[in-house]
Amino acid sequence: MANRAFKVPDEIGNFESDYTSKDWMAKEGEYVGKIVEYAKTKGSGTHKGLQVALPMGDGHALYVILTTSPLQLIHVPIGDKWHNPLINQLTAAAVKKMAFKYDASDYTY
Repeated sequence: MANRAFKVPDEIGNFESDYTSKDWMAKEGEYVGKIVEYAKTKGSGTHKGLQVALPMGDGHALYVILTTSPLQLIHVPIGDKWHNPLINQLTAAAVKKMAFKYDASDYTY
């Protein structure tokens, strides 16, 4: 099975959460927003830029859809940076059903 999840593009860069900062959640939201905008610009199809969250441990593994044909996702390494090992077994149809739109208010208290 082909690799479907890729690291964040170099032009966006890495992100390290600073949980001592009062606005750490907002900073994570800004980072996710950059990845979403990248996917909307560089991706293709009607689902580009939508997010997919898969349950993992005490949270979830987060991905942004780049394309659905072929299925390509960008792994979003925030929080515990969970990565779901089953991601490469998902079909485009399954990912489309799980997809949701980015909302900056999800990253506020």
